[in-house]
Amino acid sequence: MHAPLKSKPRLGIILPLYIYPLSSESWKPLYDAVTAHKDLQFLVIVNPNSGPGTTPLPDENYLRELAVLNAHPNIITLGYVSSSYCRRSLQAVCSEIEVYASWTSYQEGKIQVQGIFLDECPDWWQKDANSTYLHAVQSCTEAAFANASVIIHNPGARPAPLPQRVRTTATIIREDSAARFATTDIAWTKASTPSDRAEYAIILYDVPREQMMHLVKSLRDQVGWLYLTASAGYTALDSLAEFCDLVNA
Repeated sequence: MHAPLKSKPRLGIILPLYIYPLSSESWKPLYDAVTAHKDLQFLVIVNPNSGPGTTPLPDENYLRELAVLNAHPNIITLGYVSSSYCRRSLQAVCSEIEVYASWTSYQEGKIQVQGIFLDECPDWWQKDANSTYLHAVQSCTEAAFANASVIIHNPGARPAPLPQRVRTTATIIREDSAARFATTDIAWTKASTPSDRAEYAIILYDVPREQMMHLVKSLRDQVGWLYLTASAGYTALDSLAEFCDLVNA
């Protein structure tokens, strides 16, 4: 079964690390933040090539930096896979999951991921086909990772709360720009999120720095995982240190 990640009641950080590690300096802001905040747990999503890539192993830059990433005990590394809203073939999705899982056999460094970040999930569950598809992906992930995997779904919005919904470690209930995430959304989040907040996450980008403190304070008790960045996307770490300081304040 999937790993629950419920042992830490405090807010954790979920970070899409979509930055190519051209050198040992590329991910240094993350290493610095993780080292400065050893009591924070980080879910870090790596994405070598819109997935693991077309080769059994990532290139030498990823091999080098994945080993550094995994040396930090407060990081759980996840591999990016897209379901394209359940339109990609199951064979293609499961093949990528199996590639990620195979990295554990690499002998020259600890490059493995501990689970999967399934992007572009549907936020509707009424269609039987979606439920069947996502259950199949779950089974594939659990088989590939020997039943000890972390599974994160990203519909970008809160999915319909149906009993047959596939179990996950956590679900992204909002991924958006800060401009579109209005103050009213905070009240919506509080009303819509069940008591077990560890199962829910929010990711916001284009966050004005002067709004970060307010958003962290407003959301820290509503979800278990959060990421705010001042950047327009996930290819810079300029505001990571400030964000981590606010989470750990």
